[in-house]
Amino acid sequence: MKRAFILLFALILCAFPAFAETAAEDSSTALFTYEDVFTLNCPVFWEFVPYESSAATEYYIPIGILTDPAPDGLVLDMYTVFFRHLADFNLFEADKEAFQKYINDSLADYEPLNGIFRETVFAMDGTIPFAVFDLVDEYGPFIRAETMFSGKGIFFDLYAYADESYSVCRPLTEDDYAIFIQILESYLSIIPEYSLQ
Repeated sequence: MKRAFILLFALILCAFPAFAETAAEDSSTALFTYEDVFTLNCPVFWEFVPYESSAATEYYIPIGILTDPAPDGLVLDMYTVFFRHLADFNLFEADKEAFQKYINDSLADYEPLNGIFRETVFAMDGTIPFAVFDLVDEYGPFIRAETMFSGKGIFFDLYAYADESYSVCRPLTEDDYAIFIQILESYLSIIPEYSLQ
């Protein structure tokens, strides 16, 4: 059985006056589906954490976490980040050169995480691209997929703990990756004036 999860992306950003005008210009609300084996955990409150970077001020907002209850089950952490310096950039509109620049810039950012670009995964009949990276942090390996809408990025981090200590991540298998891709490919933009049945 599959369950649906609605990302009220534009509405979340509209909760903050500084982003209301920008967010209103986008149809960023989206629907993802996932297998019933996962449990969806949403934040009790929306944590709004601004921080300074060398490029611009960025804003992080958690969306939710999908978890498989098994000790070594998959965990999918979903969140958004607003990048001021990418406010005029849409990954789905990027030509080949601009897309490659985005990948190169991301790899430069991910150098401390031993970043490797894996592939581009498309949703919505090939119209919405997600750039997928293999990364490693102090906990172990994980996979990140990301796309960008007017500087508002949607990020998915997939990982799995090695055991019940929840301190080290195990290597991800191709079967794990296949589940991840199914969720990414289920992305469906929702037109605000239509209700979801």
